[in-house]
Amino acid sequence: DRPWTPAERSQFRRLPAGVESKPPVPSVEFARLSLDLFEQIDSNRDQSLSGRELDQGLRSDRFQGRSAACLSTLRSFLGPLQQLDPVDARLTRQDLKRLLESSDAPMGSSFLRVTARQTRLEQFPGQPLSGESFDPQRLEQGYLGTCMSLATSMNLTPEKLRSMYQDHADGTVTVQFADGSRQQVEDLSQNERLLHSTTKEGERWPALLELALGQRLQQLKVGRPTSDQEPRAYLNQGQPAEVIFPLLLGYPGRTWATAGLSPEQVRGLLEASLERGAVVAGSEPALDNGIVDNHAYQVVAFDPEGDRVTLANSFGNTHWNGANDSQ
Repeated sequence: DRPWTPAERSQFRRLPAGVESKPPVPSVEFARLSLDLFEQIDSNRDQSLSGRELDQGLRSDRFQGRSAACLSTLRSFLGPLQQLDPVDARLTRQDLKRLLESSDAPMGSSFLRVTARQTRLEQFPGQPLSGESFDPQRLEQGYLGTCMSLATSMNLTPEKLRSMYQDHADGTVTVQFADGSRQQVEDLSQNERLLHSTTKEGERWPALLELALGQRLQQLKVGRPTSDQEPRAYLNQGQPAEVIFPLLLGYPGRTWATAGLSPEQVRGLLEASLERGAVVAGSEPALDNGIVDNHAYQVVAFDPEGDRVTLANSFGNTHWNGANDSQ
């Protein structure tokens, strides 16, 4: 019992006067739509949905509107959905039926955010890649776990990022990484844009970077995805700094745990690290000053006199709520 958000008001038709108007529970609506689409997505008829089948659906123009938003949300949450049944590590109808009984599953709120993004991206039809800004300070992270990669890329200039891309004008783009590897990826469909990162102007270069990174992580066999072995699965499990720094910046990355360090040690570590190169900070747990949980931020600067750290956020839509002495 709360006021509807602007996204909900735009998505749910108002009922006649005198009729109680409440939006459907988002997770339930998402589960029902997923069940309706199940047969269309399950191309090999094995009664389960794989990462490859969801990727094929995202590239198809058969899915439009809320169906496309549902498909994107399914792809984002494939890993957690496959784990709903501890015995059967597949995404089955039974898994989706379990969601019908859940009123607070995170997939529901994500589904609403994807539908809102869908409306916004329609304002930005595709343009030649050469016309995009490649400005990492304009990033808006998508629905894959790429915050470490995006926060690292925010240390690059637009000129450097632009130099990494080669548009072949045939629907494919090659991205060259700092380790010398080159990854050729297909340009994005409109539905894939719902899932991947973009910019405030709806640009495609961040998504193409993610696709190329997924392919490279798959080649390097970084991490241990579940039965889903597609490049997006390697993206969605997070990316270690030890791998991403050499790929994007060209020099090794190192991870520091600051929990056991004194304030003086942390100050010294920050100053020394910023002098050497890029710094990315991870957050856990969430804080009430606006820092979100399990997320990576670019460390822009550190002022030792004021004890103030300047962060940049790849989400591009959350804000610092003020310092707190305990945080």
